[in-house]
Amino acid sequence: MENLIRFLIDEGVISEVNQLKAEAALHRYVITHGFCCYWTGNDVLTRANSMGVSLTKEEAAKIILDIGEDHDGYKPITWETIEVAINNYLKGISFLPPNETEY
Repeated sequence: MENLIRFLIDEGVISEVNQLKAEAALHRYVITHGFCCYWTGNDVLTRANSMGVSLTKEEAAKIILDIGEDHDGYKPITWETIEVAINNYLKGISFLPPNETEY
């Protein structure tokens, strides 16, 4: 959560004065709604690099959005999931509706 708070401060969404209040609110949110782990476009870039595939940040963002669109809550997202999504992207397979492939 510290990274999220720092990001919100850096983006000007909250001030450092409100940091403690924001942290308390996030803790209350997690207690009520649960905790979520997340994958990022940087994870896609890391996996693509290990596969010998060169992607742009924009392509990585499209891939991570596609993973989210096709995600089944009963199956975890793993490095293998990301690798399959990269391969699907390279083959032109997408699960995003056509109007959501551009962001």
